[in-house]
Amino acid sequence: MNERPALAFLGAIGARREGLEAMIDRTVPSRQISTSRAAGEAALLTALLAALLAVLLSAHVSAPVAAAEPTARACPYPAVVRGAYRNPSFGFGFTIPERLSGAWNSGPCVFDTDVSECVCMADHGRTMSLGDDGHITVYAGGSARFELPMALLEDIETFRDGRPLSDVSIESLVPTTLGGHAGFRYVASKDVAGTTRYREAVVAHSADDAVEYSVAIEAPEEVYRTWRADFVSVLDTWHTLRPEETVGAPDVAPRWVRPPPSPPAADGRGEAP
Repeated sequence: MNERPALAFLGAIGARREGLEAMIDRTVPSRQISTSRAAGEAALLTALLAALLAVLLSAHVSAPVAAAEPTARACPYPAVVRGAYRNPSFGFGFTIPERLSGAWNSGPCVFDTDVSECVCMADHGRTMSLGDDGHITVYAGGSARFELPMALLEDIETFRDGRPLSDVSIESLVPTTLGGHAGFRYVASKDVAGTTRYREAVVAHSADDAVEYSVAIEAPEEVYRTWRADFVSVLDTWHTLRPEETVGAPDVAPRWVRPPPSPPAADGRGEAP
C-alpha cells in the first residue's frame, strides 16, 4: 500500500488549485490539466455543489408523498437483464456474470396522464446487487461538467463521504482504458463503524469528454473479495459497440412502458373504460 501519494492525492481535494494540479501530476504521470486556476476552482466548486444537490435530491425522492393524483399509477421499472447487455444510447455493452442479474439504475418511469402511459427516460446502465450492502454498477452519462481528472476526484470524494482522511486509503491508482476510452482505475478503502469498505472503479471518458463511463464494485471487505472476480469479468467483457451490434439490438430502455392494470373497483367490476 502506498499511503503517501494516496493521502496527498485525496487531501488535494478542496485545496488550492496549484496543489491539486501538482498532486495529480505526481500520482498519475502523463496526465495534463490545461485549465486555468479559476477554471479549476470553478470545476471543483461545481463538483461540491453537485454532491450537495445529489444529497438533497435523494432526500426529496425518499420523502413520503402525501397524496398522489387520482389518475396516477405506479410505473414498473424495465425488466432485469441477464447475460448479454447492449446499450445503443451510449454505445457500449458487457456480459452480466451468470450468477448475477442487472437491475435498472436510471431515473424512475413516470406516468403521463395525457397519453395514459409510463414514460421511461434514457437507459444509463445496470446495477448488480451483491447483497450485504454491496453492488457492481455499470453506468454511462453526460460528462460536460468535468474533464477526466476532475471526474475521478469526484468519484473518490463521493466514496470518501466526508470522512477524515485518516479513515480513507487509496491503495492503487493507475491510468487505464475502457473499451478504448482513456480512464483511471483505483482501489480505495475506508473504515465504517469498525469495518472496512472497499471501492474499486474505472472512470473513463470518450475522446471528446462528452460521455463518462464507469464500472465499479463497492462492498464490505469480505463481500468485495468474494465478488471481485465477477467485477473483473464485467470489465473484461465491457466493449464499445460496433455498428452492426446496434442493428436489431433489444430495446432495453423502451420509452413507453404500459402501466400495470388499475386495481378493481369496490364493486369488483374494475376500472370503467
